[in-house]
Amino acid sequence: MSDQNTKQITLKFFYDVPLEVQRIFANQIKWIIDEWLGDVPPLLMAILVVPEGHIPQTINDYYAQTDFPAASYTQGPHSPEGVAAYGETEGNPHVVIIFDDRLIRRVTPQGTINDIASTVLEEFYHAEIYSLQVKTLGPLSTLWNGPICRARLRRISALFHDEYAVNRKKSTLYQKTGLGSIAYGESISNRLNNGHQLLSALVENASKGQIPSDEAVTQSLEIINRYIFDPLARNAAYIAGNPQDNHPNNDAHLSEFYKKVKPFWLEIETQLQHSFDSGFEQYLPALDSIVETLKSFCSSIGIEFTDQPDHDYCVTFRTN
Repeated sequence: MSDQNTKQITLKFFYDVPLEVQRIFANQIKWIIDEWLGDVPPLLMAILVVPEGHIPQTINDYYAQTDFPAASYTQGPHSPEGVAAYGETEGNPHVVIIFDDRLIRRVTPQGTINDIASTVLEEFYHAEIYSLQVKTLGPLSTLWNGPICRARLRRISALFHDEYAVNRKKSTLYQKTGLGSIAYGESISNRLNNGHQLLSALVENASKGQIPSDEAVTQSLEIINRYIFDPLARNAAYIAGNPQDNHPNNDAHLSEFYKKVKPFWLEIETQLQHSFDSGFEQYLPALDSIVETLKSFCSSIGIEFTDQPDHDYCVTFRTN
């Protein structure tokens, strides 16, 4: 398939899908590009459609063929309908988008663009943001090279940075086109409280040596992303993109834990806005600032990153 600028994109189905459904889906993708996006993201190489539940394995197979053979994708608590994966081959960056069969089951002759718009837009925006970041910084592997703990902090910060950017773009488009409401899908207060419980238990166990330090660092950063800053970033993006809309789960203030999180979050939100408003020209300084704030937050909950001579961090866990 191609857009009006003749950029070619491979669309490949990895299981039997009726030809009529394939045709409808291809036409819907082209319409979304032409009418809402304007251009195909420069780095987008292919769209892959896989059977239900096969996204994690497909991404890891993709990474294995790139310069990131040690990279891996771990699915969160919710199974995604789409993922955009970034890779490099011989220094050349590229992106693939992978859709799950659950999305394709909504593609019917009687259906509309709205049935798939949210998922498709989100992944295309991820591909667009990767393209803008590469245009500014060059291949993104330079961000993840170096001492492992520094790379982990940058990677986690980049994850919720990109979710903010993607969902702010999507929310703005929903507002402009009248596609409907878009808001965070569960109570942020509950999400924060659950994250607090998980982190408290993890820090206590790690401080007693009951969990290997490396494993504890990985788990703690995953919780901090998925239960704290990812929900806050997505919610802030929805509100910034469409402030007049109803945001029923904008209830972080109801969480006692949010009192501890709030000063760090406000610093991070400022950097997310700064990066977005600059068209990502200020992505790197914003990311570096977010990493420093993230370190300070970790220290406040008993996870201490201490500078080492090799420019990495020594990580220790303590109960407050």
